[in-house]
Amino acid sequence: MKRLLNKVVAAVCIMALSMPICSYADVDYNSVLNDGKTFSDNWKLGADNQWGYYKDGQLVKNALIIDHDNEYYVDANGKMITGLICNKPNFMPDKLLYSFLDDTKGSGTYGRELSDGDMYRGIKISMDKIRYGSGEHEYLETLSEATLKSLEGLGYNKANAYNCGGSDMIGIDADAERYEALRKADQDARIAAEDTARQARITERGYKTMEDLLAEAGLYPAGSAHLR
Repeated sequence: MKRLLNKVVAAVCIMALSMPICSYADVDYNSVLNDGKTFSDNWKLGADNQWGYYKDGQLVKNALIIDHDNEYYVDANGKMITGLICNKPNFMPDKLLYSFLDDTKGSGTYGRELSDGDMYRGIKISMDKIRYGSGEHEYLETLSEATLKSLEGLGYNKANAYNCGGSDMIGIDADAERYEALRKADQDARIAAEDTARQARITERGYKTMEDLLAEAGLYPAGSAHLR
């Protein structure tokens, strides 16, 4: 009996090890970017008419935030930064990078870092590339001198640019966080549906199979184990 039990245990272990026990739910990442919104609901307008970004109920401070594939910045007080900003990359300390954050309220792009080709009050934004490697995407961008000169005419210059502080800032990828939340919700729904279907089969037949027992232990892809 003991020898037979050992064989059964060994067979179960082989089955469990050979079965996939983890897979990701099928959620299209583009659904995060194309959800009909310009920015996420984490942005809140304060009593001072300033925008702030909240995560887990807490105001985020001193951060670069990627939201709907756009970049935004908040300062040490959690207020959205606008206008001309300056950044010094840690791995290129001899370089100063300039970019412009839209300060036109009601434009739908308020606070967003403007890209090459965007228009701002009659000025076409142009960016220069500063390479740090030979790869296709190994470069950083900074406002061209021509664009900086045009912005000076509107009162923006290097002397009054907001210094982002380089390494002091944290990074938040709001798009990736929303995707993970959607993926988990979809996965949980599929697990619940498969568990319900498995319980219905058990009720119908009146007993549990070995696969059912292994699924309940999370060791077999019957039911929901392959989604866990």
